[in-house]
Amino acid sequence: MTVNPYFTFQDTGTYSVILTVTSDIGCTKSITKSVTVYPLPVANFQFTPQYGNPPLNVMFTNLSSGASTYQWSFGDGGQSTLLNPTHTYQDTGNFPIRLISQSIHGCIDTTNKSIYVIKPLIDIAVNNISHTIQNNYLFISAEVTNLGTRDIQNFKITAEIEDGSRIQETYNGFLPNGSSGVMLYHFNAAFELPKGKDVNYYCVSVSSPNGENDEVPGNDKKCNSLDNKFFFKDPYPNPFIGELTIELILPYSGEHSISLFDQSGKLVRQIVDGTGNKGLNIYSINLPFLSEGIYTLRSMFADETVVKQVVKVIPKK
Repeated sequence: MTVNPYFTFQDTGTYSVILTVTSDIGCTKSITKSVTVYPLPVANFQFTPQYGNPPLNVMFTNLSSGASTYQWSFGDGGQSTLLNPTHTYQDTGNFPIRLISQSIHGCIDTTNKSIYVIKPLIDIAVNNISHTIQNNYLFISAEVTNLGTRDIQNFKITAEIEDGSRIQETYNGFLPNGSSGVMLYHFNAAFELPKGKDVNYYCVSVSSPNGENDEVPGNDKKCNSLDNKFFFKDPYPNPFIGELTIELILPYSGEHSISLFDQSGKLVRQIVDGTGNKGLNIYSINLPFLSEGIYTLRSMFADETVVKQVVKVIPKK
């Protein structure tokens, strides 16, 4: 037998504990005492706002149950023992918030959350896209990520194929900021592939997170090749005045080039000569120095060459 044993009570209640001692000549003596196991409190809280620029005044609402005293730690050195405190964060950062709730019997429970005190940013992105073809229907899925500092409650998501046909759907759900803000979206609708006509690529884009403009629109769109071929989309605007946008869809990462020639065949500008990424590659170039006229864009990838013509115009004064 153990002189100083320990025992774990699995439930609340009052228990009788009996200690019996025996001498070396066999004499015994017993004593009985009661042990009361009280329920633990449950620590919980919420706070508003969840983000913002410093100085940021935050109101905390205590949702604990079974507790009578509280100890708050706000992660920047600030503390409080109030039931529902407020606290002002003076600097940027990710601050851990801890609430220790204690019952009248001295039982404690602890919960932790965190707050971002940074510039609020709304940014939704398409990371990857994939497809399956079943019975001449094209089904599309997309991995969507919240890269901002604000939670996203809804957004629009659009799929488009080469002939301009589009499917637009609205997602209503919770996409948090941070590492858990990633989801796989499966379009409810599908494209019926036109008979006798090839569809070379498809694209997926997201927009209007929380009904607002995306602050980083450059990561809102992805495109994939359907037939493992390189595709050179029509440059736009065409005609153009100064800036011209060129979009290429590559079946895999690899070396490619884009060159601009005038009507005589003279190289005017080497726009790209390097490695492109799988999927959509977008190049926006400013060409204010060009004379008015017709120009040829030549794009090369692997053993394929595609040319497009664009028209430079100069507005009349």
